[in-house]
Amino acid sequence: MAPESMLVPTLMNSLFDFINCNEGKIHPLILSSIFHYYFVYVHPFSDYYGTYKALEDLYKE
Repeated sequence: MAPESMLVPTLMNSLFDFINCNEGKIHPLILSSIFHYYFVYVHPFSDYYGTYKALEDLYKE
């Protein structure tokens, strides 16, 4: 079950902070696996369009 949608921006920021802090410390394949798992867990959408739209909106900020 996904977290409440109002928590998504904070959780995504935490994910990006983790990825940025560990780039070069953790093998890229492991890091991308962690990113994918966390991203899929966090997204509050039942369809993939909403997931990608949320990611797109996150990069616009």
